Amino acid sequence: MVLKFLPFLLLLAGQAQSQKTGSAIKFSSISHLGLLTGNGGEAMMAQTINGVNKGKWFAGIGAGLDFYKDRTIPLFVDVRRELLTQANTPFVYGDLGVNFSWLNFIQKEQKGFPTSSPGAYYDVGLGWKLKGKNNRGFLLSGGYSFKQVKEKVRRTWGAPTIQMQEENFERFNYLYRRVVIKMGLQL
Repeated sequence: MVLKFLPFLLLLAGQAQSQKTGSAIKFSSISHLGLLTGNGGEAMMAQTINGVNKGKWFAGIGAGLDFYKDRTIPLFVDVRRELLTQANTPFVYGDLGVNFSWLNFIQKEQKGFPTSSPGAYYDVGLGWKLKGKNNRGFLLSGGYSFKQVKEKVRRTWGAPTIQMQEENFERFNYLYRRVVIKMGLQL
């Protein structure tokens, strides 16, 4: 559902583009700490994103730790756009990527030692940037986040046989929809 609004947010960002041209491309790094909340409770998250700034645009590649329900590592592309030319400005952002499970031993044991495959990940939202010198700043944002966790668990019904058939696997597809609030620094 949120993917329907992503083109609208990007269009809004494009409409708010300033007429200033010729700004230099600069390396930038963003670090976030945040709180995720949804039907499954609350959890912390952390992200680091490295990329380039050009004018009001930022694009980068990020990785994080997501502790909501199952510990996972999202890898994603981040695009964001500042909406005003003032020192303190709102911005829109969108992250799109894949999510990898990273269960600890106790979680693996509780789930029956599952094998996992990458799932989808996205995060879209609005924020506020308080700028400092050299385009550095403090970031506060809120949005909607989605992560998918896919698992396959081998089940034995009765005595195990020499050749386990494909029917002896259970597949799980967990879809986590959450609200996210993040604080961070852009250097």
